[in-house]
Amino acid sequence: MERPFHELRERLLRAGAAPRHVTRYMTELADHLADLRAEEELAGRSREDAKSAAMVRLGRIDDLFKAMTEQRNFQSWCARVPWATFGLGAGSHSGGCMVRRSYGFVVWFQHTSHLSR
Repeated sequence: MERPFHELRERLLRAGAAPRHVTRYMTELADHLADLRAEEELAGRSREDAKSAAMVRLGRIDDLFKAMTEQRNFQSWCARVPWATFGLGAGSHSGGCMVRRSYGFVVWFQHTSHLSR
């Protein structure tokens, strides 16, 4: 992966973009960059000049970042609705653990009381 895309990836993840969307976006950008680079090389540019021209045509990292982060549907649930993820989600997880522990205790108690008879 190109270094600018690595930095873009990290920025997107820190901004709350869902990892699956970031991975897909990185793949698409790499594909577009390869296509643009090939076009530039066919136009007669050297390999390095073709790479630079392709990056210019693709756009600045800040613009690519902005295009992704402005679309709310690419954000992870943690970024979109943190109250549901960390509030309700944590509560339901704790409640689920409590139910499992209680059920486990009841089963254990029934089993041990049955053995003592």
